[in-house]
Amino acid sequence: MKNEYYDQRWRSEGIEERPPNQLRVDLVASEVVRWVGAEMLESPKIVDIGCGNGWILDEVNTRLKGRCHISGLEPSPVGVENTSKKIPSADIRQGTLSQCDFSSGFDVVICSEVLEHVEDQEEFIDRLFYFLRKDGLLVLTTPNGRYRESYFNTTDVDPQPVENWLDRDELSSRISKHSDQVVVSTFELDYFYLTNSGIDKCKKIFWRIKGGWRFWRLMERMMEVKLGLGLYLMVVAKS
Repeated sequence: MKNEYYDQRWRSEGIEERPPNQLRVDLVASEVVRWVGAEMLESPKIVDIGCGNGWILDEVNTRLKGRCHISGLEPSPVGVENTSKKIPSADIRQGTLSQCDFSSGFDVVICSEVLEHVEDQEEFIDRLFYFLRKDGLLVLTTPNGRYRESYFNTTDVDPQPVENWLDRDELSSRISKHSDQVVVSTFELDYFYLTNSGIDKCKKIFWRIKGGWRFWRLMERMMEVKLGLGLYLMVVAKS
């Protein structure tokens, strides 16, 4: 049932030239590339668990100019095929994390918009860290659980087969069991504005004032990082 759903989804998305959420792709890729540069890794081993159509891996590979070992894991054969076409040199395998036969020791593990579709999240997170080398980097995104009750009632988005959203504290607690270097922030305020029309009006007023956009950008950064109001949670953690 799940594979049929994702086969259809990735087949439909695969005809597009750009990912449906470019912001998420850019943010995840930026974190990976920034860390690889800071660690001065010449040929990092990078894996994306639940790589979908390979948008993130393709962006990372492009930014690193192909100087990396790219791997991916995806349950849907359509996703595997589409990702392999984007990055012919990559090792893209079909399966789930519990079935994965990758060896451990990856420098970077990416997992974007997957955790919320997993039944046993504790075991899943354990496995993510298992595949990281010591002092490796996990970059993970997942929808913000503070909006779980309202999101599907206020948008025309249909739930996927499993929707287990965690809030910021829950996610931080689970990741902190494996790492004492964890940053959990949020991004993407469009849904917050949609459900808070007064704040949205304030934003539009400030954007009409000369220089007001600079102030509002700072406000948005505070809303995302400090107040956790973004639609998506983002974890950056070292093993």
